[in-house]
Amino acid sequence: MEQIQQENAALVAEGLQYLNQAVANRANYDDAMAYLNLIYRRKADVDYGNNDAVKADVASAKEWSTKAMGTRKENEAKKEKGPGGITMDNSGNLK
Repeated sequence: MEQIQQENAALVAEGLQYLNQAVANRANYDDAMAYLNLIYRRKADVDYGNNDAVKADVASAKEWSTKAMGTRKENEAKKEKGPGGITMDNSGNLK
């Protein structure tokens, strides 16, 4: 586990930074949320010696998993509604 921690701690930190930035820039980015779930699970591996940190990492992973599923459902519902914004009818008039 020590070797895993040494090899992956920096990668996990970088991944968290960029995925959090992605969600901050696009609040409905469900794929980034799903990856946050996974990277928090890897962070739990890196934090193996600290039980409180591992529990917090697993809780964060579960939270992001739930958010990702909810956001994905919302995004799919929006897709099913069809295009939004300004559209034209068959006569070329704006709706």
